[in-house]
Amino acid sequence: MEFRIGPVRVRSRKGYRLKRWWTANVEPFLPERVKNRLFVRRKARRTRTRLRVPIAAAPGGGRLRIALRVSGGLGDFIVIARFIRDLAAACEEFEFDVFATNPKVAAFAFSLVSGYGATFEEFLFRRSLGGYDLALIANQTVLFDDASARWDRIASYPLLARALHRMERVRADGLEIFVERHPYFDGFMARRAVYMNESRRTFLHHMAGLEYKGDRLVVPAVIPKEFPVRGPFVTVHNGFDTSVKIHGGSGRHTKCWPHFTELVALLKEEFPALPIVQLGSTTSEPIPGVGVDLIDKTSFPEVAAILAASAFHFDNESGLVHLAAAQGTMSAVMFGPTPVDFFSYPGNVNVAPEFCGGCWWTVPDWMDACPRGFDNPLCLRSTSALRVMNLVRLHLAGRLKAPAAVGSLPVAGLMEGAASHEAQSR
Repeated sequence: MEFRIGPVRVRSRKGYRLKRWWTANVEPFLPERVKNRLFVRRKARRTRTRLRVPIAAAPGGGRLRIALRVSGGLGDFIVIARFIRDLAAACEEFEFDVFATNPKVAAFAFSLVSGYGATFEEFLFRRSLGGYDLALIANQTVLFDDASARWDRIASYPLLARALHRMERVRADGLEIFVERHPYFDGFMARRAVYMNESRRTFLHHMAGLEYKGDRLVVPAVIPKEFPVRGPFVTVHNGFDTSVKIHGGSGRHTKCWPHFTELVALLKEEFPALPIVQLGSTTSEPIPGVGVDLIDKTSFPEVAAILAASAFHFDNESGLVHLAAAQGTMSAVMFGPTPVDFFSYPGNVNVAPEFCGGCWWTVPDWMDACPRGFDNPLCLRSTSALRVMNLVRLHLAGRLKAPAAVGSLPVAGLMEGAASHEAQSR
């Protein structure tokens, strides 16, 4: 093991005068994004100079280490985890650590992806770059930090270098404005992605030139010890990501569909013996008529197991839709502010609004209130429970007749996955 020690920098008196002049007369008038880039580069340079960071003496002496910063909620983490899964399959072996605003949720999504190490708080990301060979930033796009990258190490990973080169080219080819204005231009970026024949599922893969290997993703899953349902059942969820802070008077996200009570009544009328299980956390509201209320009573591994065993899942456009797709379960998704052609899964029943819709990030407070000024977003109010029932009836009946697709899960395998998740989260 050898150590990389940054070079000693000797600045002349003329250099110090030039720096003082630049700081006083030029830097205050630079755009904020340029100041941020300068700060990042200086920080990375100082880190490399002051820290003694262990690296492999030869290309085969140790795997490349990647720091991955992610943002968003459960759905975003699952999308990015699929990207890292396929990047690891297409490139040379590497190790990665995740930096997230919600490390617990991120650890759940990434813990069984090949090369995963640990998850940390996001604020440590910039302060930890001296210990990594490459830094990736993933949200609606995927980028790498040029200033902190160790290109001498990355040169020994030609397939990974090719993916990074592709990211750089795609970003330069019309995506720079979306990167700089994230998240406020995300809605515009989604339109651009759709007209490139991509979606939320595949856009990160497109940026890196990777083949998308499918929606299924291995995550920790464990059946609750006292799960009261035996046989086929359906799940419902009417909440939203707990990391989202709603400032409007209703306290509800504009993505929340308001007709779940009517839908549950229709389900009980047409399938009276079918158990209905409600999933969710603190942002969910109890739905009258459900058979089993599991709001705020399950862990993520337990939710994953329940969704895997569910015959069908009903939801707003939320993170549990992504988790259900990762488990191979079909969902009926009621869309409103988020664009259906960007966020939908082909295997789901995607219910587009009959009026308006797709206002995602057209205004900064789109989550709090309807941008058109309606007290309750008409896009979701216009989607009736009867319309949803008519769209899912044949799909639901077919899945209820196929017990192999919705039967009991192998408990031993689920427990093993949960144990692996616990071990890697420590």
